[in-house]
Amino acid sequence: MLRTGAAMAAGCDFSGAATACCAPVLAGAIALSATSGTVAGGLLLGVAYVAGMMTPLIPLAVLYGKAKPRVRDPKLTLRLGEYSKRIGAIRLLGVVVFAGFGVLFVVLALTGNSESAPGFQKAMGTWMRDVAAAVDGVPNVVTLPALLALLAGFAYAVVRRGGERHERQQS
Repeated sequence: MLRTGAAMAAGCDFSGAATACCAPVLAGAIALSATSGTVAGGLLLGVAYVAGMMTPLIPLAVLYGKAKPRVRDPKLTLRLGEYSKRIGAIRLLGVVVFAGFGVLFVVLALTGNSESAPGFQKAMGTWMRDVAAAVDGVPNVVTLPALLALLAGFAYAVVRRGGERHERQQS
């Protein structure tokens, strides 16, 4: 039986642990959708999974949008020979963090340590499986209205935000 609650929970759990890469997200949504057996069921599970992934990211985006004007982000000029690039300090910090993770992944792969997971990662995986199993028992009559309300909220936020942007451009 299709359980949209478990799909939403899996999406929420995964978005908290996922990197900025969308390939694992797409693979997860496709794999989950393929297990339903029907096109309508696959579409429903895929939408539930993606909506679950978006749920924790929307409040973060709202907080970021409200905090960005208040945070001072000094601009730096990076030079390499004749080439120069102006970049904000916060963006440069993000570049350094992502590059650091890239180097870490390469080192782990080259040393043969990429197969084992640290204890916190195993504990997080166990917790995610437990949450999905618990939510899987919730009937669709409960989770479908929650999913529809979530999607309606997302749509309202996008339409409202687009209208605000359009009004500012006309002023």
